[in-house]
Amino acid sequence: MARAQRGSPFAVAARSPLLWLAAGLMIGQGIGGSRWAVPRGARAAAAALGCGCLALARARPAGWALLAAALGFQQAHRALQPPTDPEHVARYAGRTVWLRALVAEPAVRSQQSTRVVLEALAVGRGGGQRVRGRVLLTVAKPRRNWALGAVVEGPLRLRRPRNFGNPGEFDYEGYLARREIFVTAFLYSDEAVAERVGRGPSRVQALRERIGTAFRSRLESPQREILAALVLGDRGGISQELREKFAIAGVSHLLAISGLHVGMVWAGAFFGSWWLLGRSRTLLLRWGLPRLCAAASFGPVLGYAALAGWGVATQRAVLMLAVVVVAVVVERQRDALLAVAAAALAIGAVWPASVLEVSFQLSFVSVIGLLLGMTRFWFWWRSYSERRLLFLRPRLRAVLRVLLGSLAVTVCAQAATAPLTAFHFNRVSWVGVVANPLVVPLLGTAGVGFGLVAAVGALFGEPLFAPASAVAGAAVKAGVAIAVWLAGIPGADWRVPTPSLAELVLAYALLGALACLHGRRRGAVCGLALVLLAGDFAAAARARWWRPALQVSFLSVGQGDCAVVRFPGSAVMVVDGGGLVGIDVGERVIAPYLWREKIGRVDFVVLTHPQYDHYGGLGFLARQFAPREFWHTGEGSEAPSYLGFRAVLEERGVRDWIVRAGLSRSVGRCSVSILGPPARRERLATNDASVALRIECGAASVLLPGDMERAGEQEVIRAGAPLRSRVLKVPHHGSATSSSGAFLDRVRPQIAVVSAGFENRFGFPDPRVLAALQTRGARTFVTAEDGAVTVDAGEGGALRVRTWRSRRSVLVRPGG
Repeated sequence: MARAQRGSPFAVAARSPLLWLAAGLMIGQGIGGSRWAVPRGARAAAAALGCGCLALARARPAGWALLAAALGFQQAHRALQPPTDPEHVARYAGRTVWLRALVAEPAVRSQQSTRVVLEALAVGRGGGQRVRGRVLLTVAKPRRNWALGAVVEGPLRLRRPRNFGNPGEFDYEGYLARREIFVTAFLYSDEAVAERVGRGPSRVQALRERIGTAFRSRLESPQREILAALVLGDRGGISQELREKFAIAGVSHLLAISGLHVGMVWAGAFFGSWWLLGRSRTLLLRWGLPRLCAAASFGPVLGYAALAGWGVATQRAVLMLAVVVVAVVVERQRDALLAVAAAALAIGAVWPASVLEVSFQLSFVSVIGLLLGMTRFWFWWRSYSERRLLFLRPRLRAVLRVLLGSLAVTVCAQAATAPLTAFHFNRVSWVGVVANPLVVPLLGTAGVGFGLVAAVGALFGEPLFAPASAVAGAAVKAGVAIAVWLAGIPGADWRVPTPSLAELVLAYALLGALACLHGRRRGAVCGLALVLLAGDFAAAARARWWRPALQVSFLSVGQGDCAVVRFPGSAVMVVDGGGLVGIDVGERVIAPYLWREKIGRVDFVVLTHPQYDHYGGLGFLARQFAPREFWHTGEGSEAPSYLGFRAVLEERGVRDWIVRAGLSRSVGRCSVSILGPPARRERLATNDASVALRIECGAASVLLPGDMERAGEQEVIRAGAPLRSRVLKVPHHGSATSSSGAFLDRVRPQIAVVSAGFENRFGFPDPRVLAALQTRGARTFVTAEDGAVTVDAGEGGALRVRTWRSRRSVLVRPGG
């Protein structure tokens, strides 16, 4: 490995076992806490590895890293397993129970729904049976306040958290498990929930409500919502449109309480303490002022964290700052990377698998990027100042130092976090380099600072609240205006495909070489990383634009339909887009899959019929993936969600094509035939008038009949349409009103895929439909159990079926 630059923070820290222990623990916890398939006996293997590493620990730092990795793997793997305690509420998952529970955290409100974390107390009416554990309740149409500390009870259908099972999806199961939540529930309305006398809101919660009321009464929107987010950690009132603007401008991190806000409060308290304590000659003589101020400034940080709701991200930021404060107190602040490593160890010990949290990754990567990047910048600045004799012109030198230093801070933070933002959010904001130096002082410094002063004024007196809230509101208004203006610049951010883990490693190897190495070593490492990245991009481009054969992926979108068809060449078609209450399926499920497959544009969007479980996710695809054509039956809906989707299509200039039976198109060496609806469909219901597609590409044939039921099936049979297909998307989610014997006899599928939600209230797929498919020799896959189902056409007419949840792989040959 190339040697680090002498005197750099990395060169100093690399000699300490602490850095190796932290790196090993994070890697081990990342693997142990992920949802990758862990082979049987992994715990024993990790324990054996840890014991074997003891022999290496004294010999080399890698031994410490391996030992920490083994321990971290076991720690994270064990922490994410569902509890086996008989008194835990998780034992009732899959059942409807009468639950009595305490509102344990402030409700998180959004425009779509309200989420509440409950601490279970008892199951059953009256006294019931005592239970423990946390439940995440989502309410689509809330009618009550869900105040912190209230005791509520009512009927809930408890479920285990469950990922959809698609490639590239967010690990929601792991996210909740890291918060000790292993049970969820959903209510469309909370009218049946009764509230009992509880312990009532705590003093801190009462203060939060009082401050929030004061903000709402004196400030306009969106200043009051932004200040509530900055001071109280309540982001529920911020509109989705404004959140998107902040994301485009690259300043969305300001809306969530994080290390930036905690650090700002500590810095303000530090300099305030310095001004106050520095007036005492006794303190100056007997104590080191930096150490005293660092310790004294931690109290306001704890108060701010409590006022902000003590979220998990806030707790991690406070713990990380506590490690830094200890380093200052013991006069080891120069060992900055070691302080970061110590903070990572502390957080990993308290919250196993925190390394998988996006906020943790962004916080630590930005801090490390600033430490390494700014060390390189100041080395260059000293050299530049000496060559240009800037020390002879002190005013010019001071101005340039401030301007270039501020720009360097932003560039270092943006460069360090860009690969991760591309990986997690599929966007890179180039205007963030301009937006952050302008918006952070307004929102992160003035907004937080004067917002906290206004919060104190809201509790103790109007003379303090009025001017402080006015200044805070003005700062927030200016910051929002700048962010919105920059977000309006065409191409302000780039939507990018999801980088692979290999691409992430190479990107950070390139950045690390630029920051830590010099001379020929830096050139060699950068050159090698660039060559490998170029080779990786070439392979990805070949797979995306020169696909040799047909591929169809049936995504798991809950109780809905979505199929992604990739034709030979580069054309992509999305048939239906799912739809769930409280979640944008297009943004959360379909788009991550497309970005993972390096798909940035969809050529054809097909809506089989205008029902929400089929069009709900298409609006996001229309906005972000620039479709060329929209295929549909011509039937519409007056639902606001559907009208909004059609408005996006018109705004983007998408070509509209109303399809009818008998039409056909040639796409990527494949024939796409329209089998339904018929030209005269007045007597058919919406489901029976679904768009029915048959795709034939060589020996591969796929039938996508939408939600067609028996009447529609009979209409297609009567028309003499060519139904024989090797792959069938089972109509209407496997309902007993579909998949008639005559229809299945005409199709004679080898592979049948049912798109249905897990434990859906309709009982789909119907056992009789599954039995009929089995009788006819079809291999049946259900997205609720198997996750996404991908069918690849291979050589000789063979079809390879892969499932992403059950991890099955089946090869089906013609006639097999």
